[in-house]
Amino acid sequence: MGYRSDVTIALGIQAENSADVMDRLMAVYSIDPLVQKHVKDNWKWEVYQHIDNKSSEKDISVAVFEAVEVKWYDTYEDVQAILRLLEIAKSMLDSSGESPAPWAWKSIRIGEEVGDIEEENGGEGKTRDLDVFYDILDVLEDCFWVERSIGSDKERLLK
Repeated sequence: MGYRSDVTIALGIQAENSADVMDRLMAVYSIDPLVQKHVKDNWKWEVYQHIDNKSSEKDISVAVFEAVEVKWYDTYEDVQAILRLLEIAKSMLDSSGESPAPWAWKSIRIGEEVGDIEEENGGEGKTRDLDVFYDILDVLEDCFWVERSIGSDKERLLK
């Protein structure tokens, strides 16, 4: 059976033409051989464009990946294929890339055990302009968060 996790990763790009930049990024990602081999319909990034950014005139486009109860190990090629988007973003969007634009990513992985929660973030904005980096992270944090809860049916106790 194996250890299972829930995983969400989001990548945001802030630019005047963020939708175009995101489209180019996703086009390069989609032709990557590892991605073509391992990313299937049920394992893919969903793109949300033109998200209003209240602190800037520039919109933010966001790509989100979500998976529930999956075996998430860095050594698995399907996991590497999903994470490949972050590598491609770094090569394209960093200031030395072909389409420089501030970008950031955030990921949360929740494992089966109670304390097994990993949260990470990164991106080029972190090294270039911290204000922009945190603007993008704020938008990404609105996209997803960790919520663990315990349900109960107390009325059953009263019967």
